[in-house]
Amino acid sequence: MKEESQTEKKSGWWSEFRKMLSGHLMTLILTPLTVGATIYLTEFFKSPNPKIEFVTPIVASKSSIESPSDSIRLWIIKDPYLAETIWKNPILMNSKSPKEWLNGYGPWNEECETTFETLIEAYRKKVRKGEILRWNEKAVTKSEYYVSKAGYWTTETQNNPYGQPGTIQQTVYRQPEYSNRNIPVQVFESSEPANKVLTILNEFTSEIERVKNANTIRTGKIDFKVGVLNQGASDGVIFRDAILKFEKGELYVTAQSFSAIGAHSFSEIIFSSGTDFSGESEARKLTDEAAIKASFAKMVQENKAIPFELILTLSEKKASIAGVIPAAKNNQD
Repeated sequence: MKEESQTEKKSGWWSEFRKMLSGHLMTLILTPLTVGATIYLTEFFKSPNPKIEFVTPIVASKSSIESPSDSIRLWIIKDPYLAETIWKNPILMNSKSPKEWLNGYGPWNEECETTFETLIEAYRKKVRKGEILRWNEKAVTKSEYYVSKAGYWTTETQNNPYGQPGTIQQTVYRQPEYSNRNIPVQVFESSEPANKVLTILNEFTSEIERVKNANTIRTGKIDFKVGVLNQGASDGVIFRDAILKFEKGELYVTAQSFSAIGAHSFSEIIFSSGTDFSGESEARKLTDEAAIKASFAKMVQENKAIPFELILTLSEKKASIAGVIPAAKNNQD
C-alpha cells in the first residue's frame, strides 16, 4: 500500500509538470503568432485600400468638317474693307486662335467660332445695305476765292463833266473785293459697296453653321474618369499608369501625374489612352503596346461598344472595375 501511494504521488507530480510544460510551450509558440497576426491585421486595415466607385469613358470626337473653307478665309483677308478693318477690331485683336486661323496657320476651334460670330454681328450693325463704305480719310486743303469786302453804292463829289465851273454829286457802285484762302476738305482714299461686304459676311456665317451642324467622328482617343475611394486609415498615392484590358489585349492609360489621396478620402483621376506610358511607376512596359493601342483606337473609331476592365494601383494595392465604352448613336457622339 505504501509503495502504491508513493507511485501515485510520483505520477501526479509528473502529470502536473507535463501540463505546465505544455502550457509554457503553447505560450511560446502562440504568442509570436498572435503578435504577428495582430500587427499584420493592424497594418492591413491601416494601409491604403483602394475601391473604384465608378469609371466614365469620355470619347474624344471632332467634327467631320474641321473648319470653314479656305476660300472664305482668303475672301475675307483679300477684301479691301475687311482686310483693312478686321485686324484693328478689338474682338479679334484680343483673341489668339482666331487670328492664327485667319492667317492660315492655326486650327479652327470653339474660340474661333465664338469670336467670329461676335465679329460678324458687330459688322452687321455697322454696315448698312446699299451704302458706300469709305475709309482711310485723308486731310487735304482746297483753295477758294471769297468776298473779303462786299460791293456797295456811294455818293461822290465830282467835277462838272461838261466843263462848267463847280462840282456835282454823283452815285457810284464800288465793286466787291476778293481774297484767296485754303479750307480743309474731307477726302477718303478707299471705298467699297456695303453690299459686297455683307455678301462675304453672309457666306462666312453659312460656313460656320456648316461646321457646327456637321456629323462628329471619333478620333480614337478616350479618357477614363475614375472615382477612387481610399478605405484605408492612411494616405496613399495613385500611380500614373493604369492597365486597360479589352478583347484584343491590354494597354496602359496614363494620368497627368501621380495623385495623392488621404485616408478615408475620395478622389477623381483622368487616365488617357492618348498619352504615352510614363515609365514613372512600378509598372512594366507592355510589349508591342503601340500595335495594341492602334488596334484599340481603330475599334473606337468604328463606333463599336467595347467592354473593358480598368486596373489601377494605390500605393501597393490594386483595384479594378469593369465597364463598357458605348457605341456611337447614328455614327455621332
